[in-house]
Amino acid sequence: MTFLKTVVKVRLYGILRALGRIDTVEVEASEVLEACRKAINTLGYEVSKLVFDNEGKIYPSILIFKNSRLIKDLTENVNNDDILHIIPPIEGG
Repeated sequence: MTFLKTVVKVRLYGILRALGRIDTVEVEASEVLEACRKAINTLGYEVSKLVFDNEGKIYPSILIFKNSRLIKDLTENVNNDDILHIIPPIEGG
């Protein structure tokens, strides 16, 4: 069985945007996790280590939204023109 890949926009925020020097990445993916992984991996190790632990899992402190809805199930399918938002913890004072 072949799954069709869709084109999804992945928007970055905070330190991810600053280190990656880009605010949006477009990737082909069929699930949320796949899209996040592809987008973050294009930005290099410094960005990747802020999102993924040593086992390749997304840190629980990272929020992932699909369009305007918080995603809990990273195996959820994505559709053409979906926008994923990857939001790291905010620090500062």
